Parts: sequence; structure tokens; C-alpha cells
Amino acid sequence: MAKKIQINNHDFAYPTPVFIVGVNVDNKANFMPASWVTRVNVKPNIMAVSINTNRHSYKGILEHKVFSLNLASTNLVTETDYCAIVSGKKEDKSGVFNSFYGELEQAPMIEESPICAECKVTTTVDLDDHALVVAEVINTYIDEECLTDNKPDINKIKPFVFTMPDNNYWVTGEYLAPAWNIGKKLKKSQS
Repeated sequence: MAKKIQINNHDFAYPTPVFIVGVNVDNKANFMPASWVTRVNVKPNIMAVSINTNRHSYKGILEHKVFSLNLASTNLVTETDYCAIVSGKKEDKSGVFNSFYGELEQAPMIEESPICAECKVTTTVDLDDHALVVAEVINTYIDEECLTDNKPDINKIKPFVFTMPDNNYWVTGEYLAPAWNIGKKLKKSQS
């Protein structure tokens, strides 16, 4: 058995998928990468994202109570990273991506993203320097060519993940096993 050593407690959630949050701020689309994103409920479909309260995008989320989540694919790594290092307070990021809107008029989505969701805020929880923004997914959009047998195909979507504390992007790995299936090998037979 490998020896366990104690490491910094913030390095535990490793790695995390990268999303791009879209929101209108000061009448312009603004985009901010976020990797602290997770699904927290099935019906209704509820997502949660942790956002630094100093972010320009957070201002728009508080104002409009809507935002979009756009999955970042490998072909968007440069633009995604640019949106991470440049603040919308100082530079106009509305032209970095081609935007489109669905039902929620203040939630710009990214045409170049393979999967986009428009989200309506239900709750915000103030943490210390971040807020947990909980939102219902109103609509989800996917590029048709990213489907196989009418289901999202990870190899066609090509998402990437983010690691901390080394601050790097990585592509997803190869297929491992079927979920809710491989573990059946360990199940004791029922008599």
C-alpha cells in the first residue's frame, strides 16, 4: 500500500472541468472561466458554481439573476485562458466569442462551445471570498455533431480539465469502464 502524506487542504478537488460563465454586464456580454462547477440536483436540473465576489461577471449575475454555462473544449483553450487573465472591468471581452441568446435574454451563450446551458439563479450563498451561485438549467444546447446515438460524446466534445495548485490544463483521458456497471463484479449474489 502506498504511504499517505498530508498536503495542503485546498488541493483535494482534482482535476475539475472547465466551463465559461457568460453574463451581460454593463450591457455587454462578458465571459469568465470557472472550474468550480457541479450538478447538485436532477429534477429540476440544478447546477452550482463558485465565483469570486470581486469578479466582474458576479456583478452581472447579481443584477440579472441569470447566466450561461458553456463547456470549454480543447479548441477554446487560448480564448478561455485569455478570459481568465483579463478582467471585464478593464477590457471588453464581448468579442472573444460569438454570442447567441436563448430564452434568458441576459445570459449570452458561446456559439463555439459544444454544450451550453442557460441558467436562472435560485439561490446565492455567501462564503468568505466566493459565493456559491445555485441555478436551475432552463435550456441546454449541443452541437449536433457532438452526439453519438443521440447522446453527448466526450470524444467529439473534447472538454479539458484544470488542476491546482500547478495551474495547468489537461485533456480528458481514455475510456475506462461503464458507470453503474463495473462495480457489479463485487456485488454478492442474491439468493
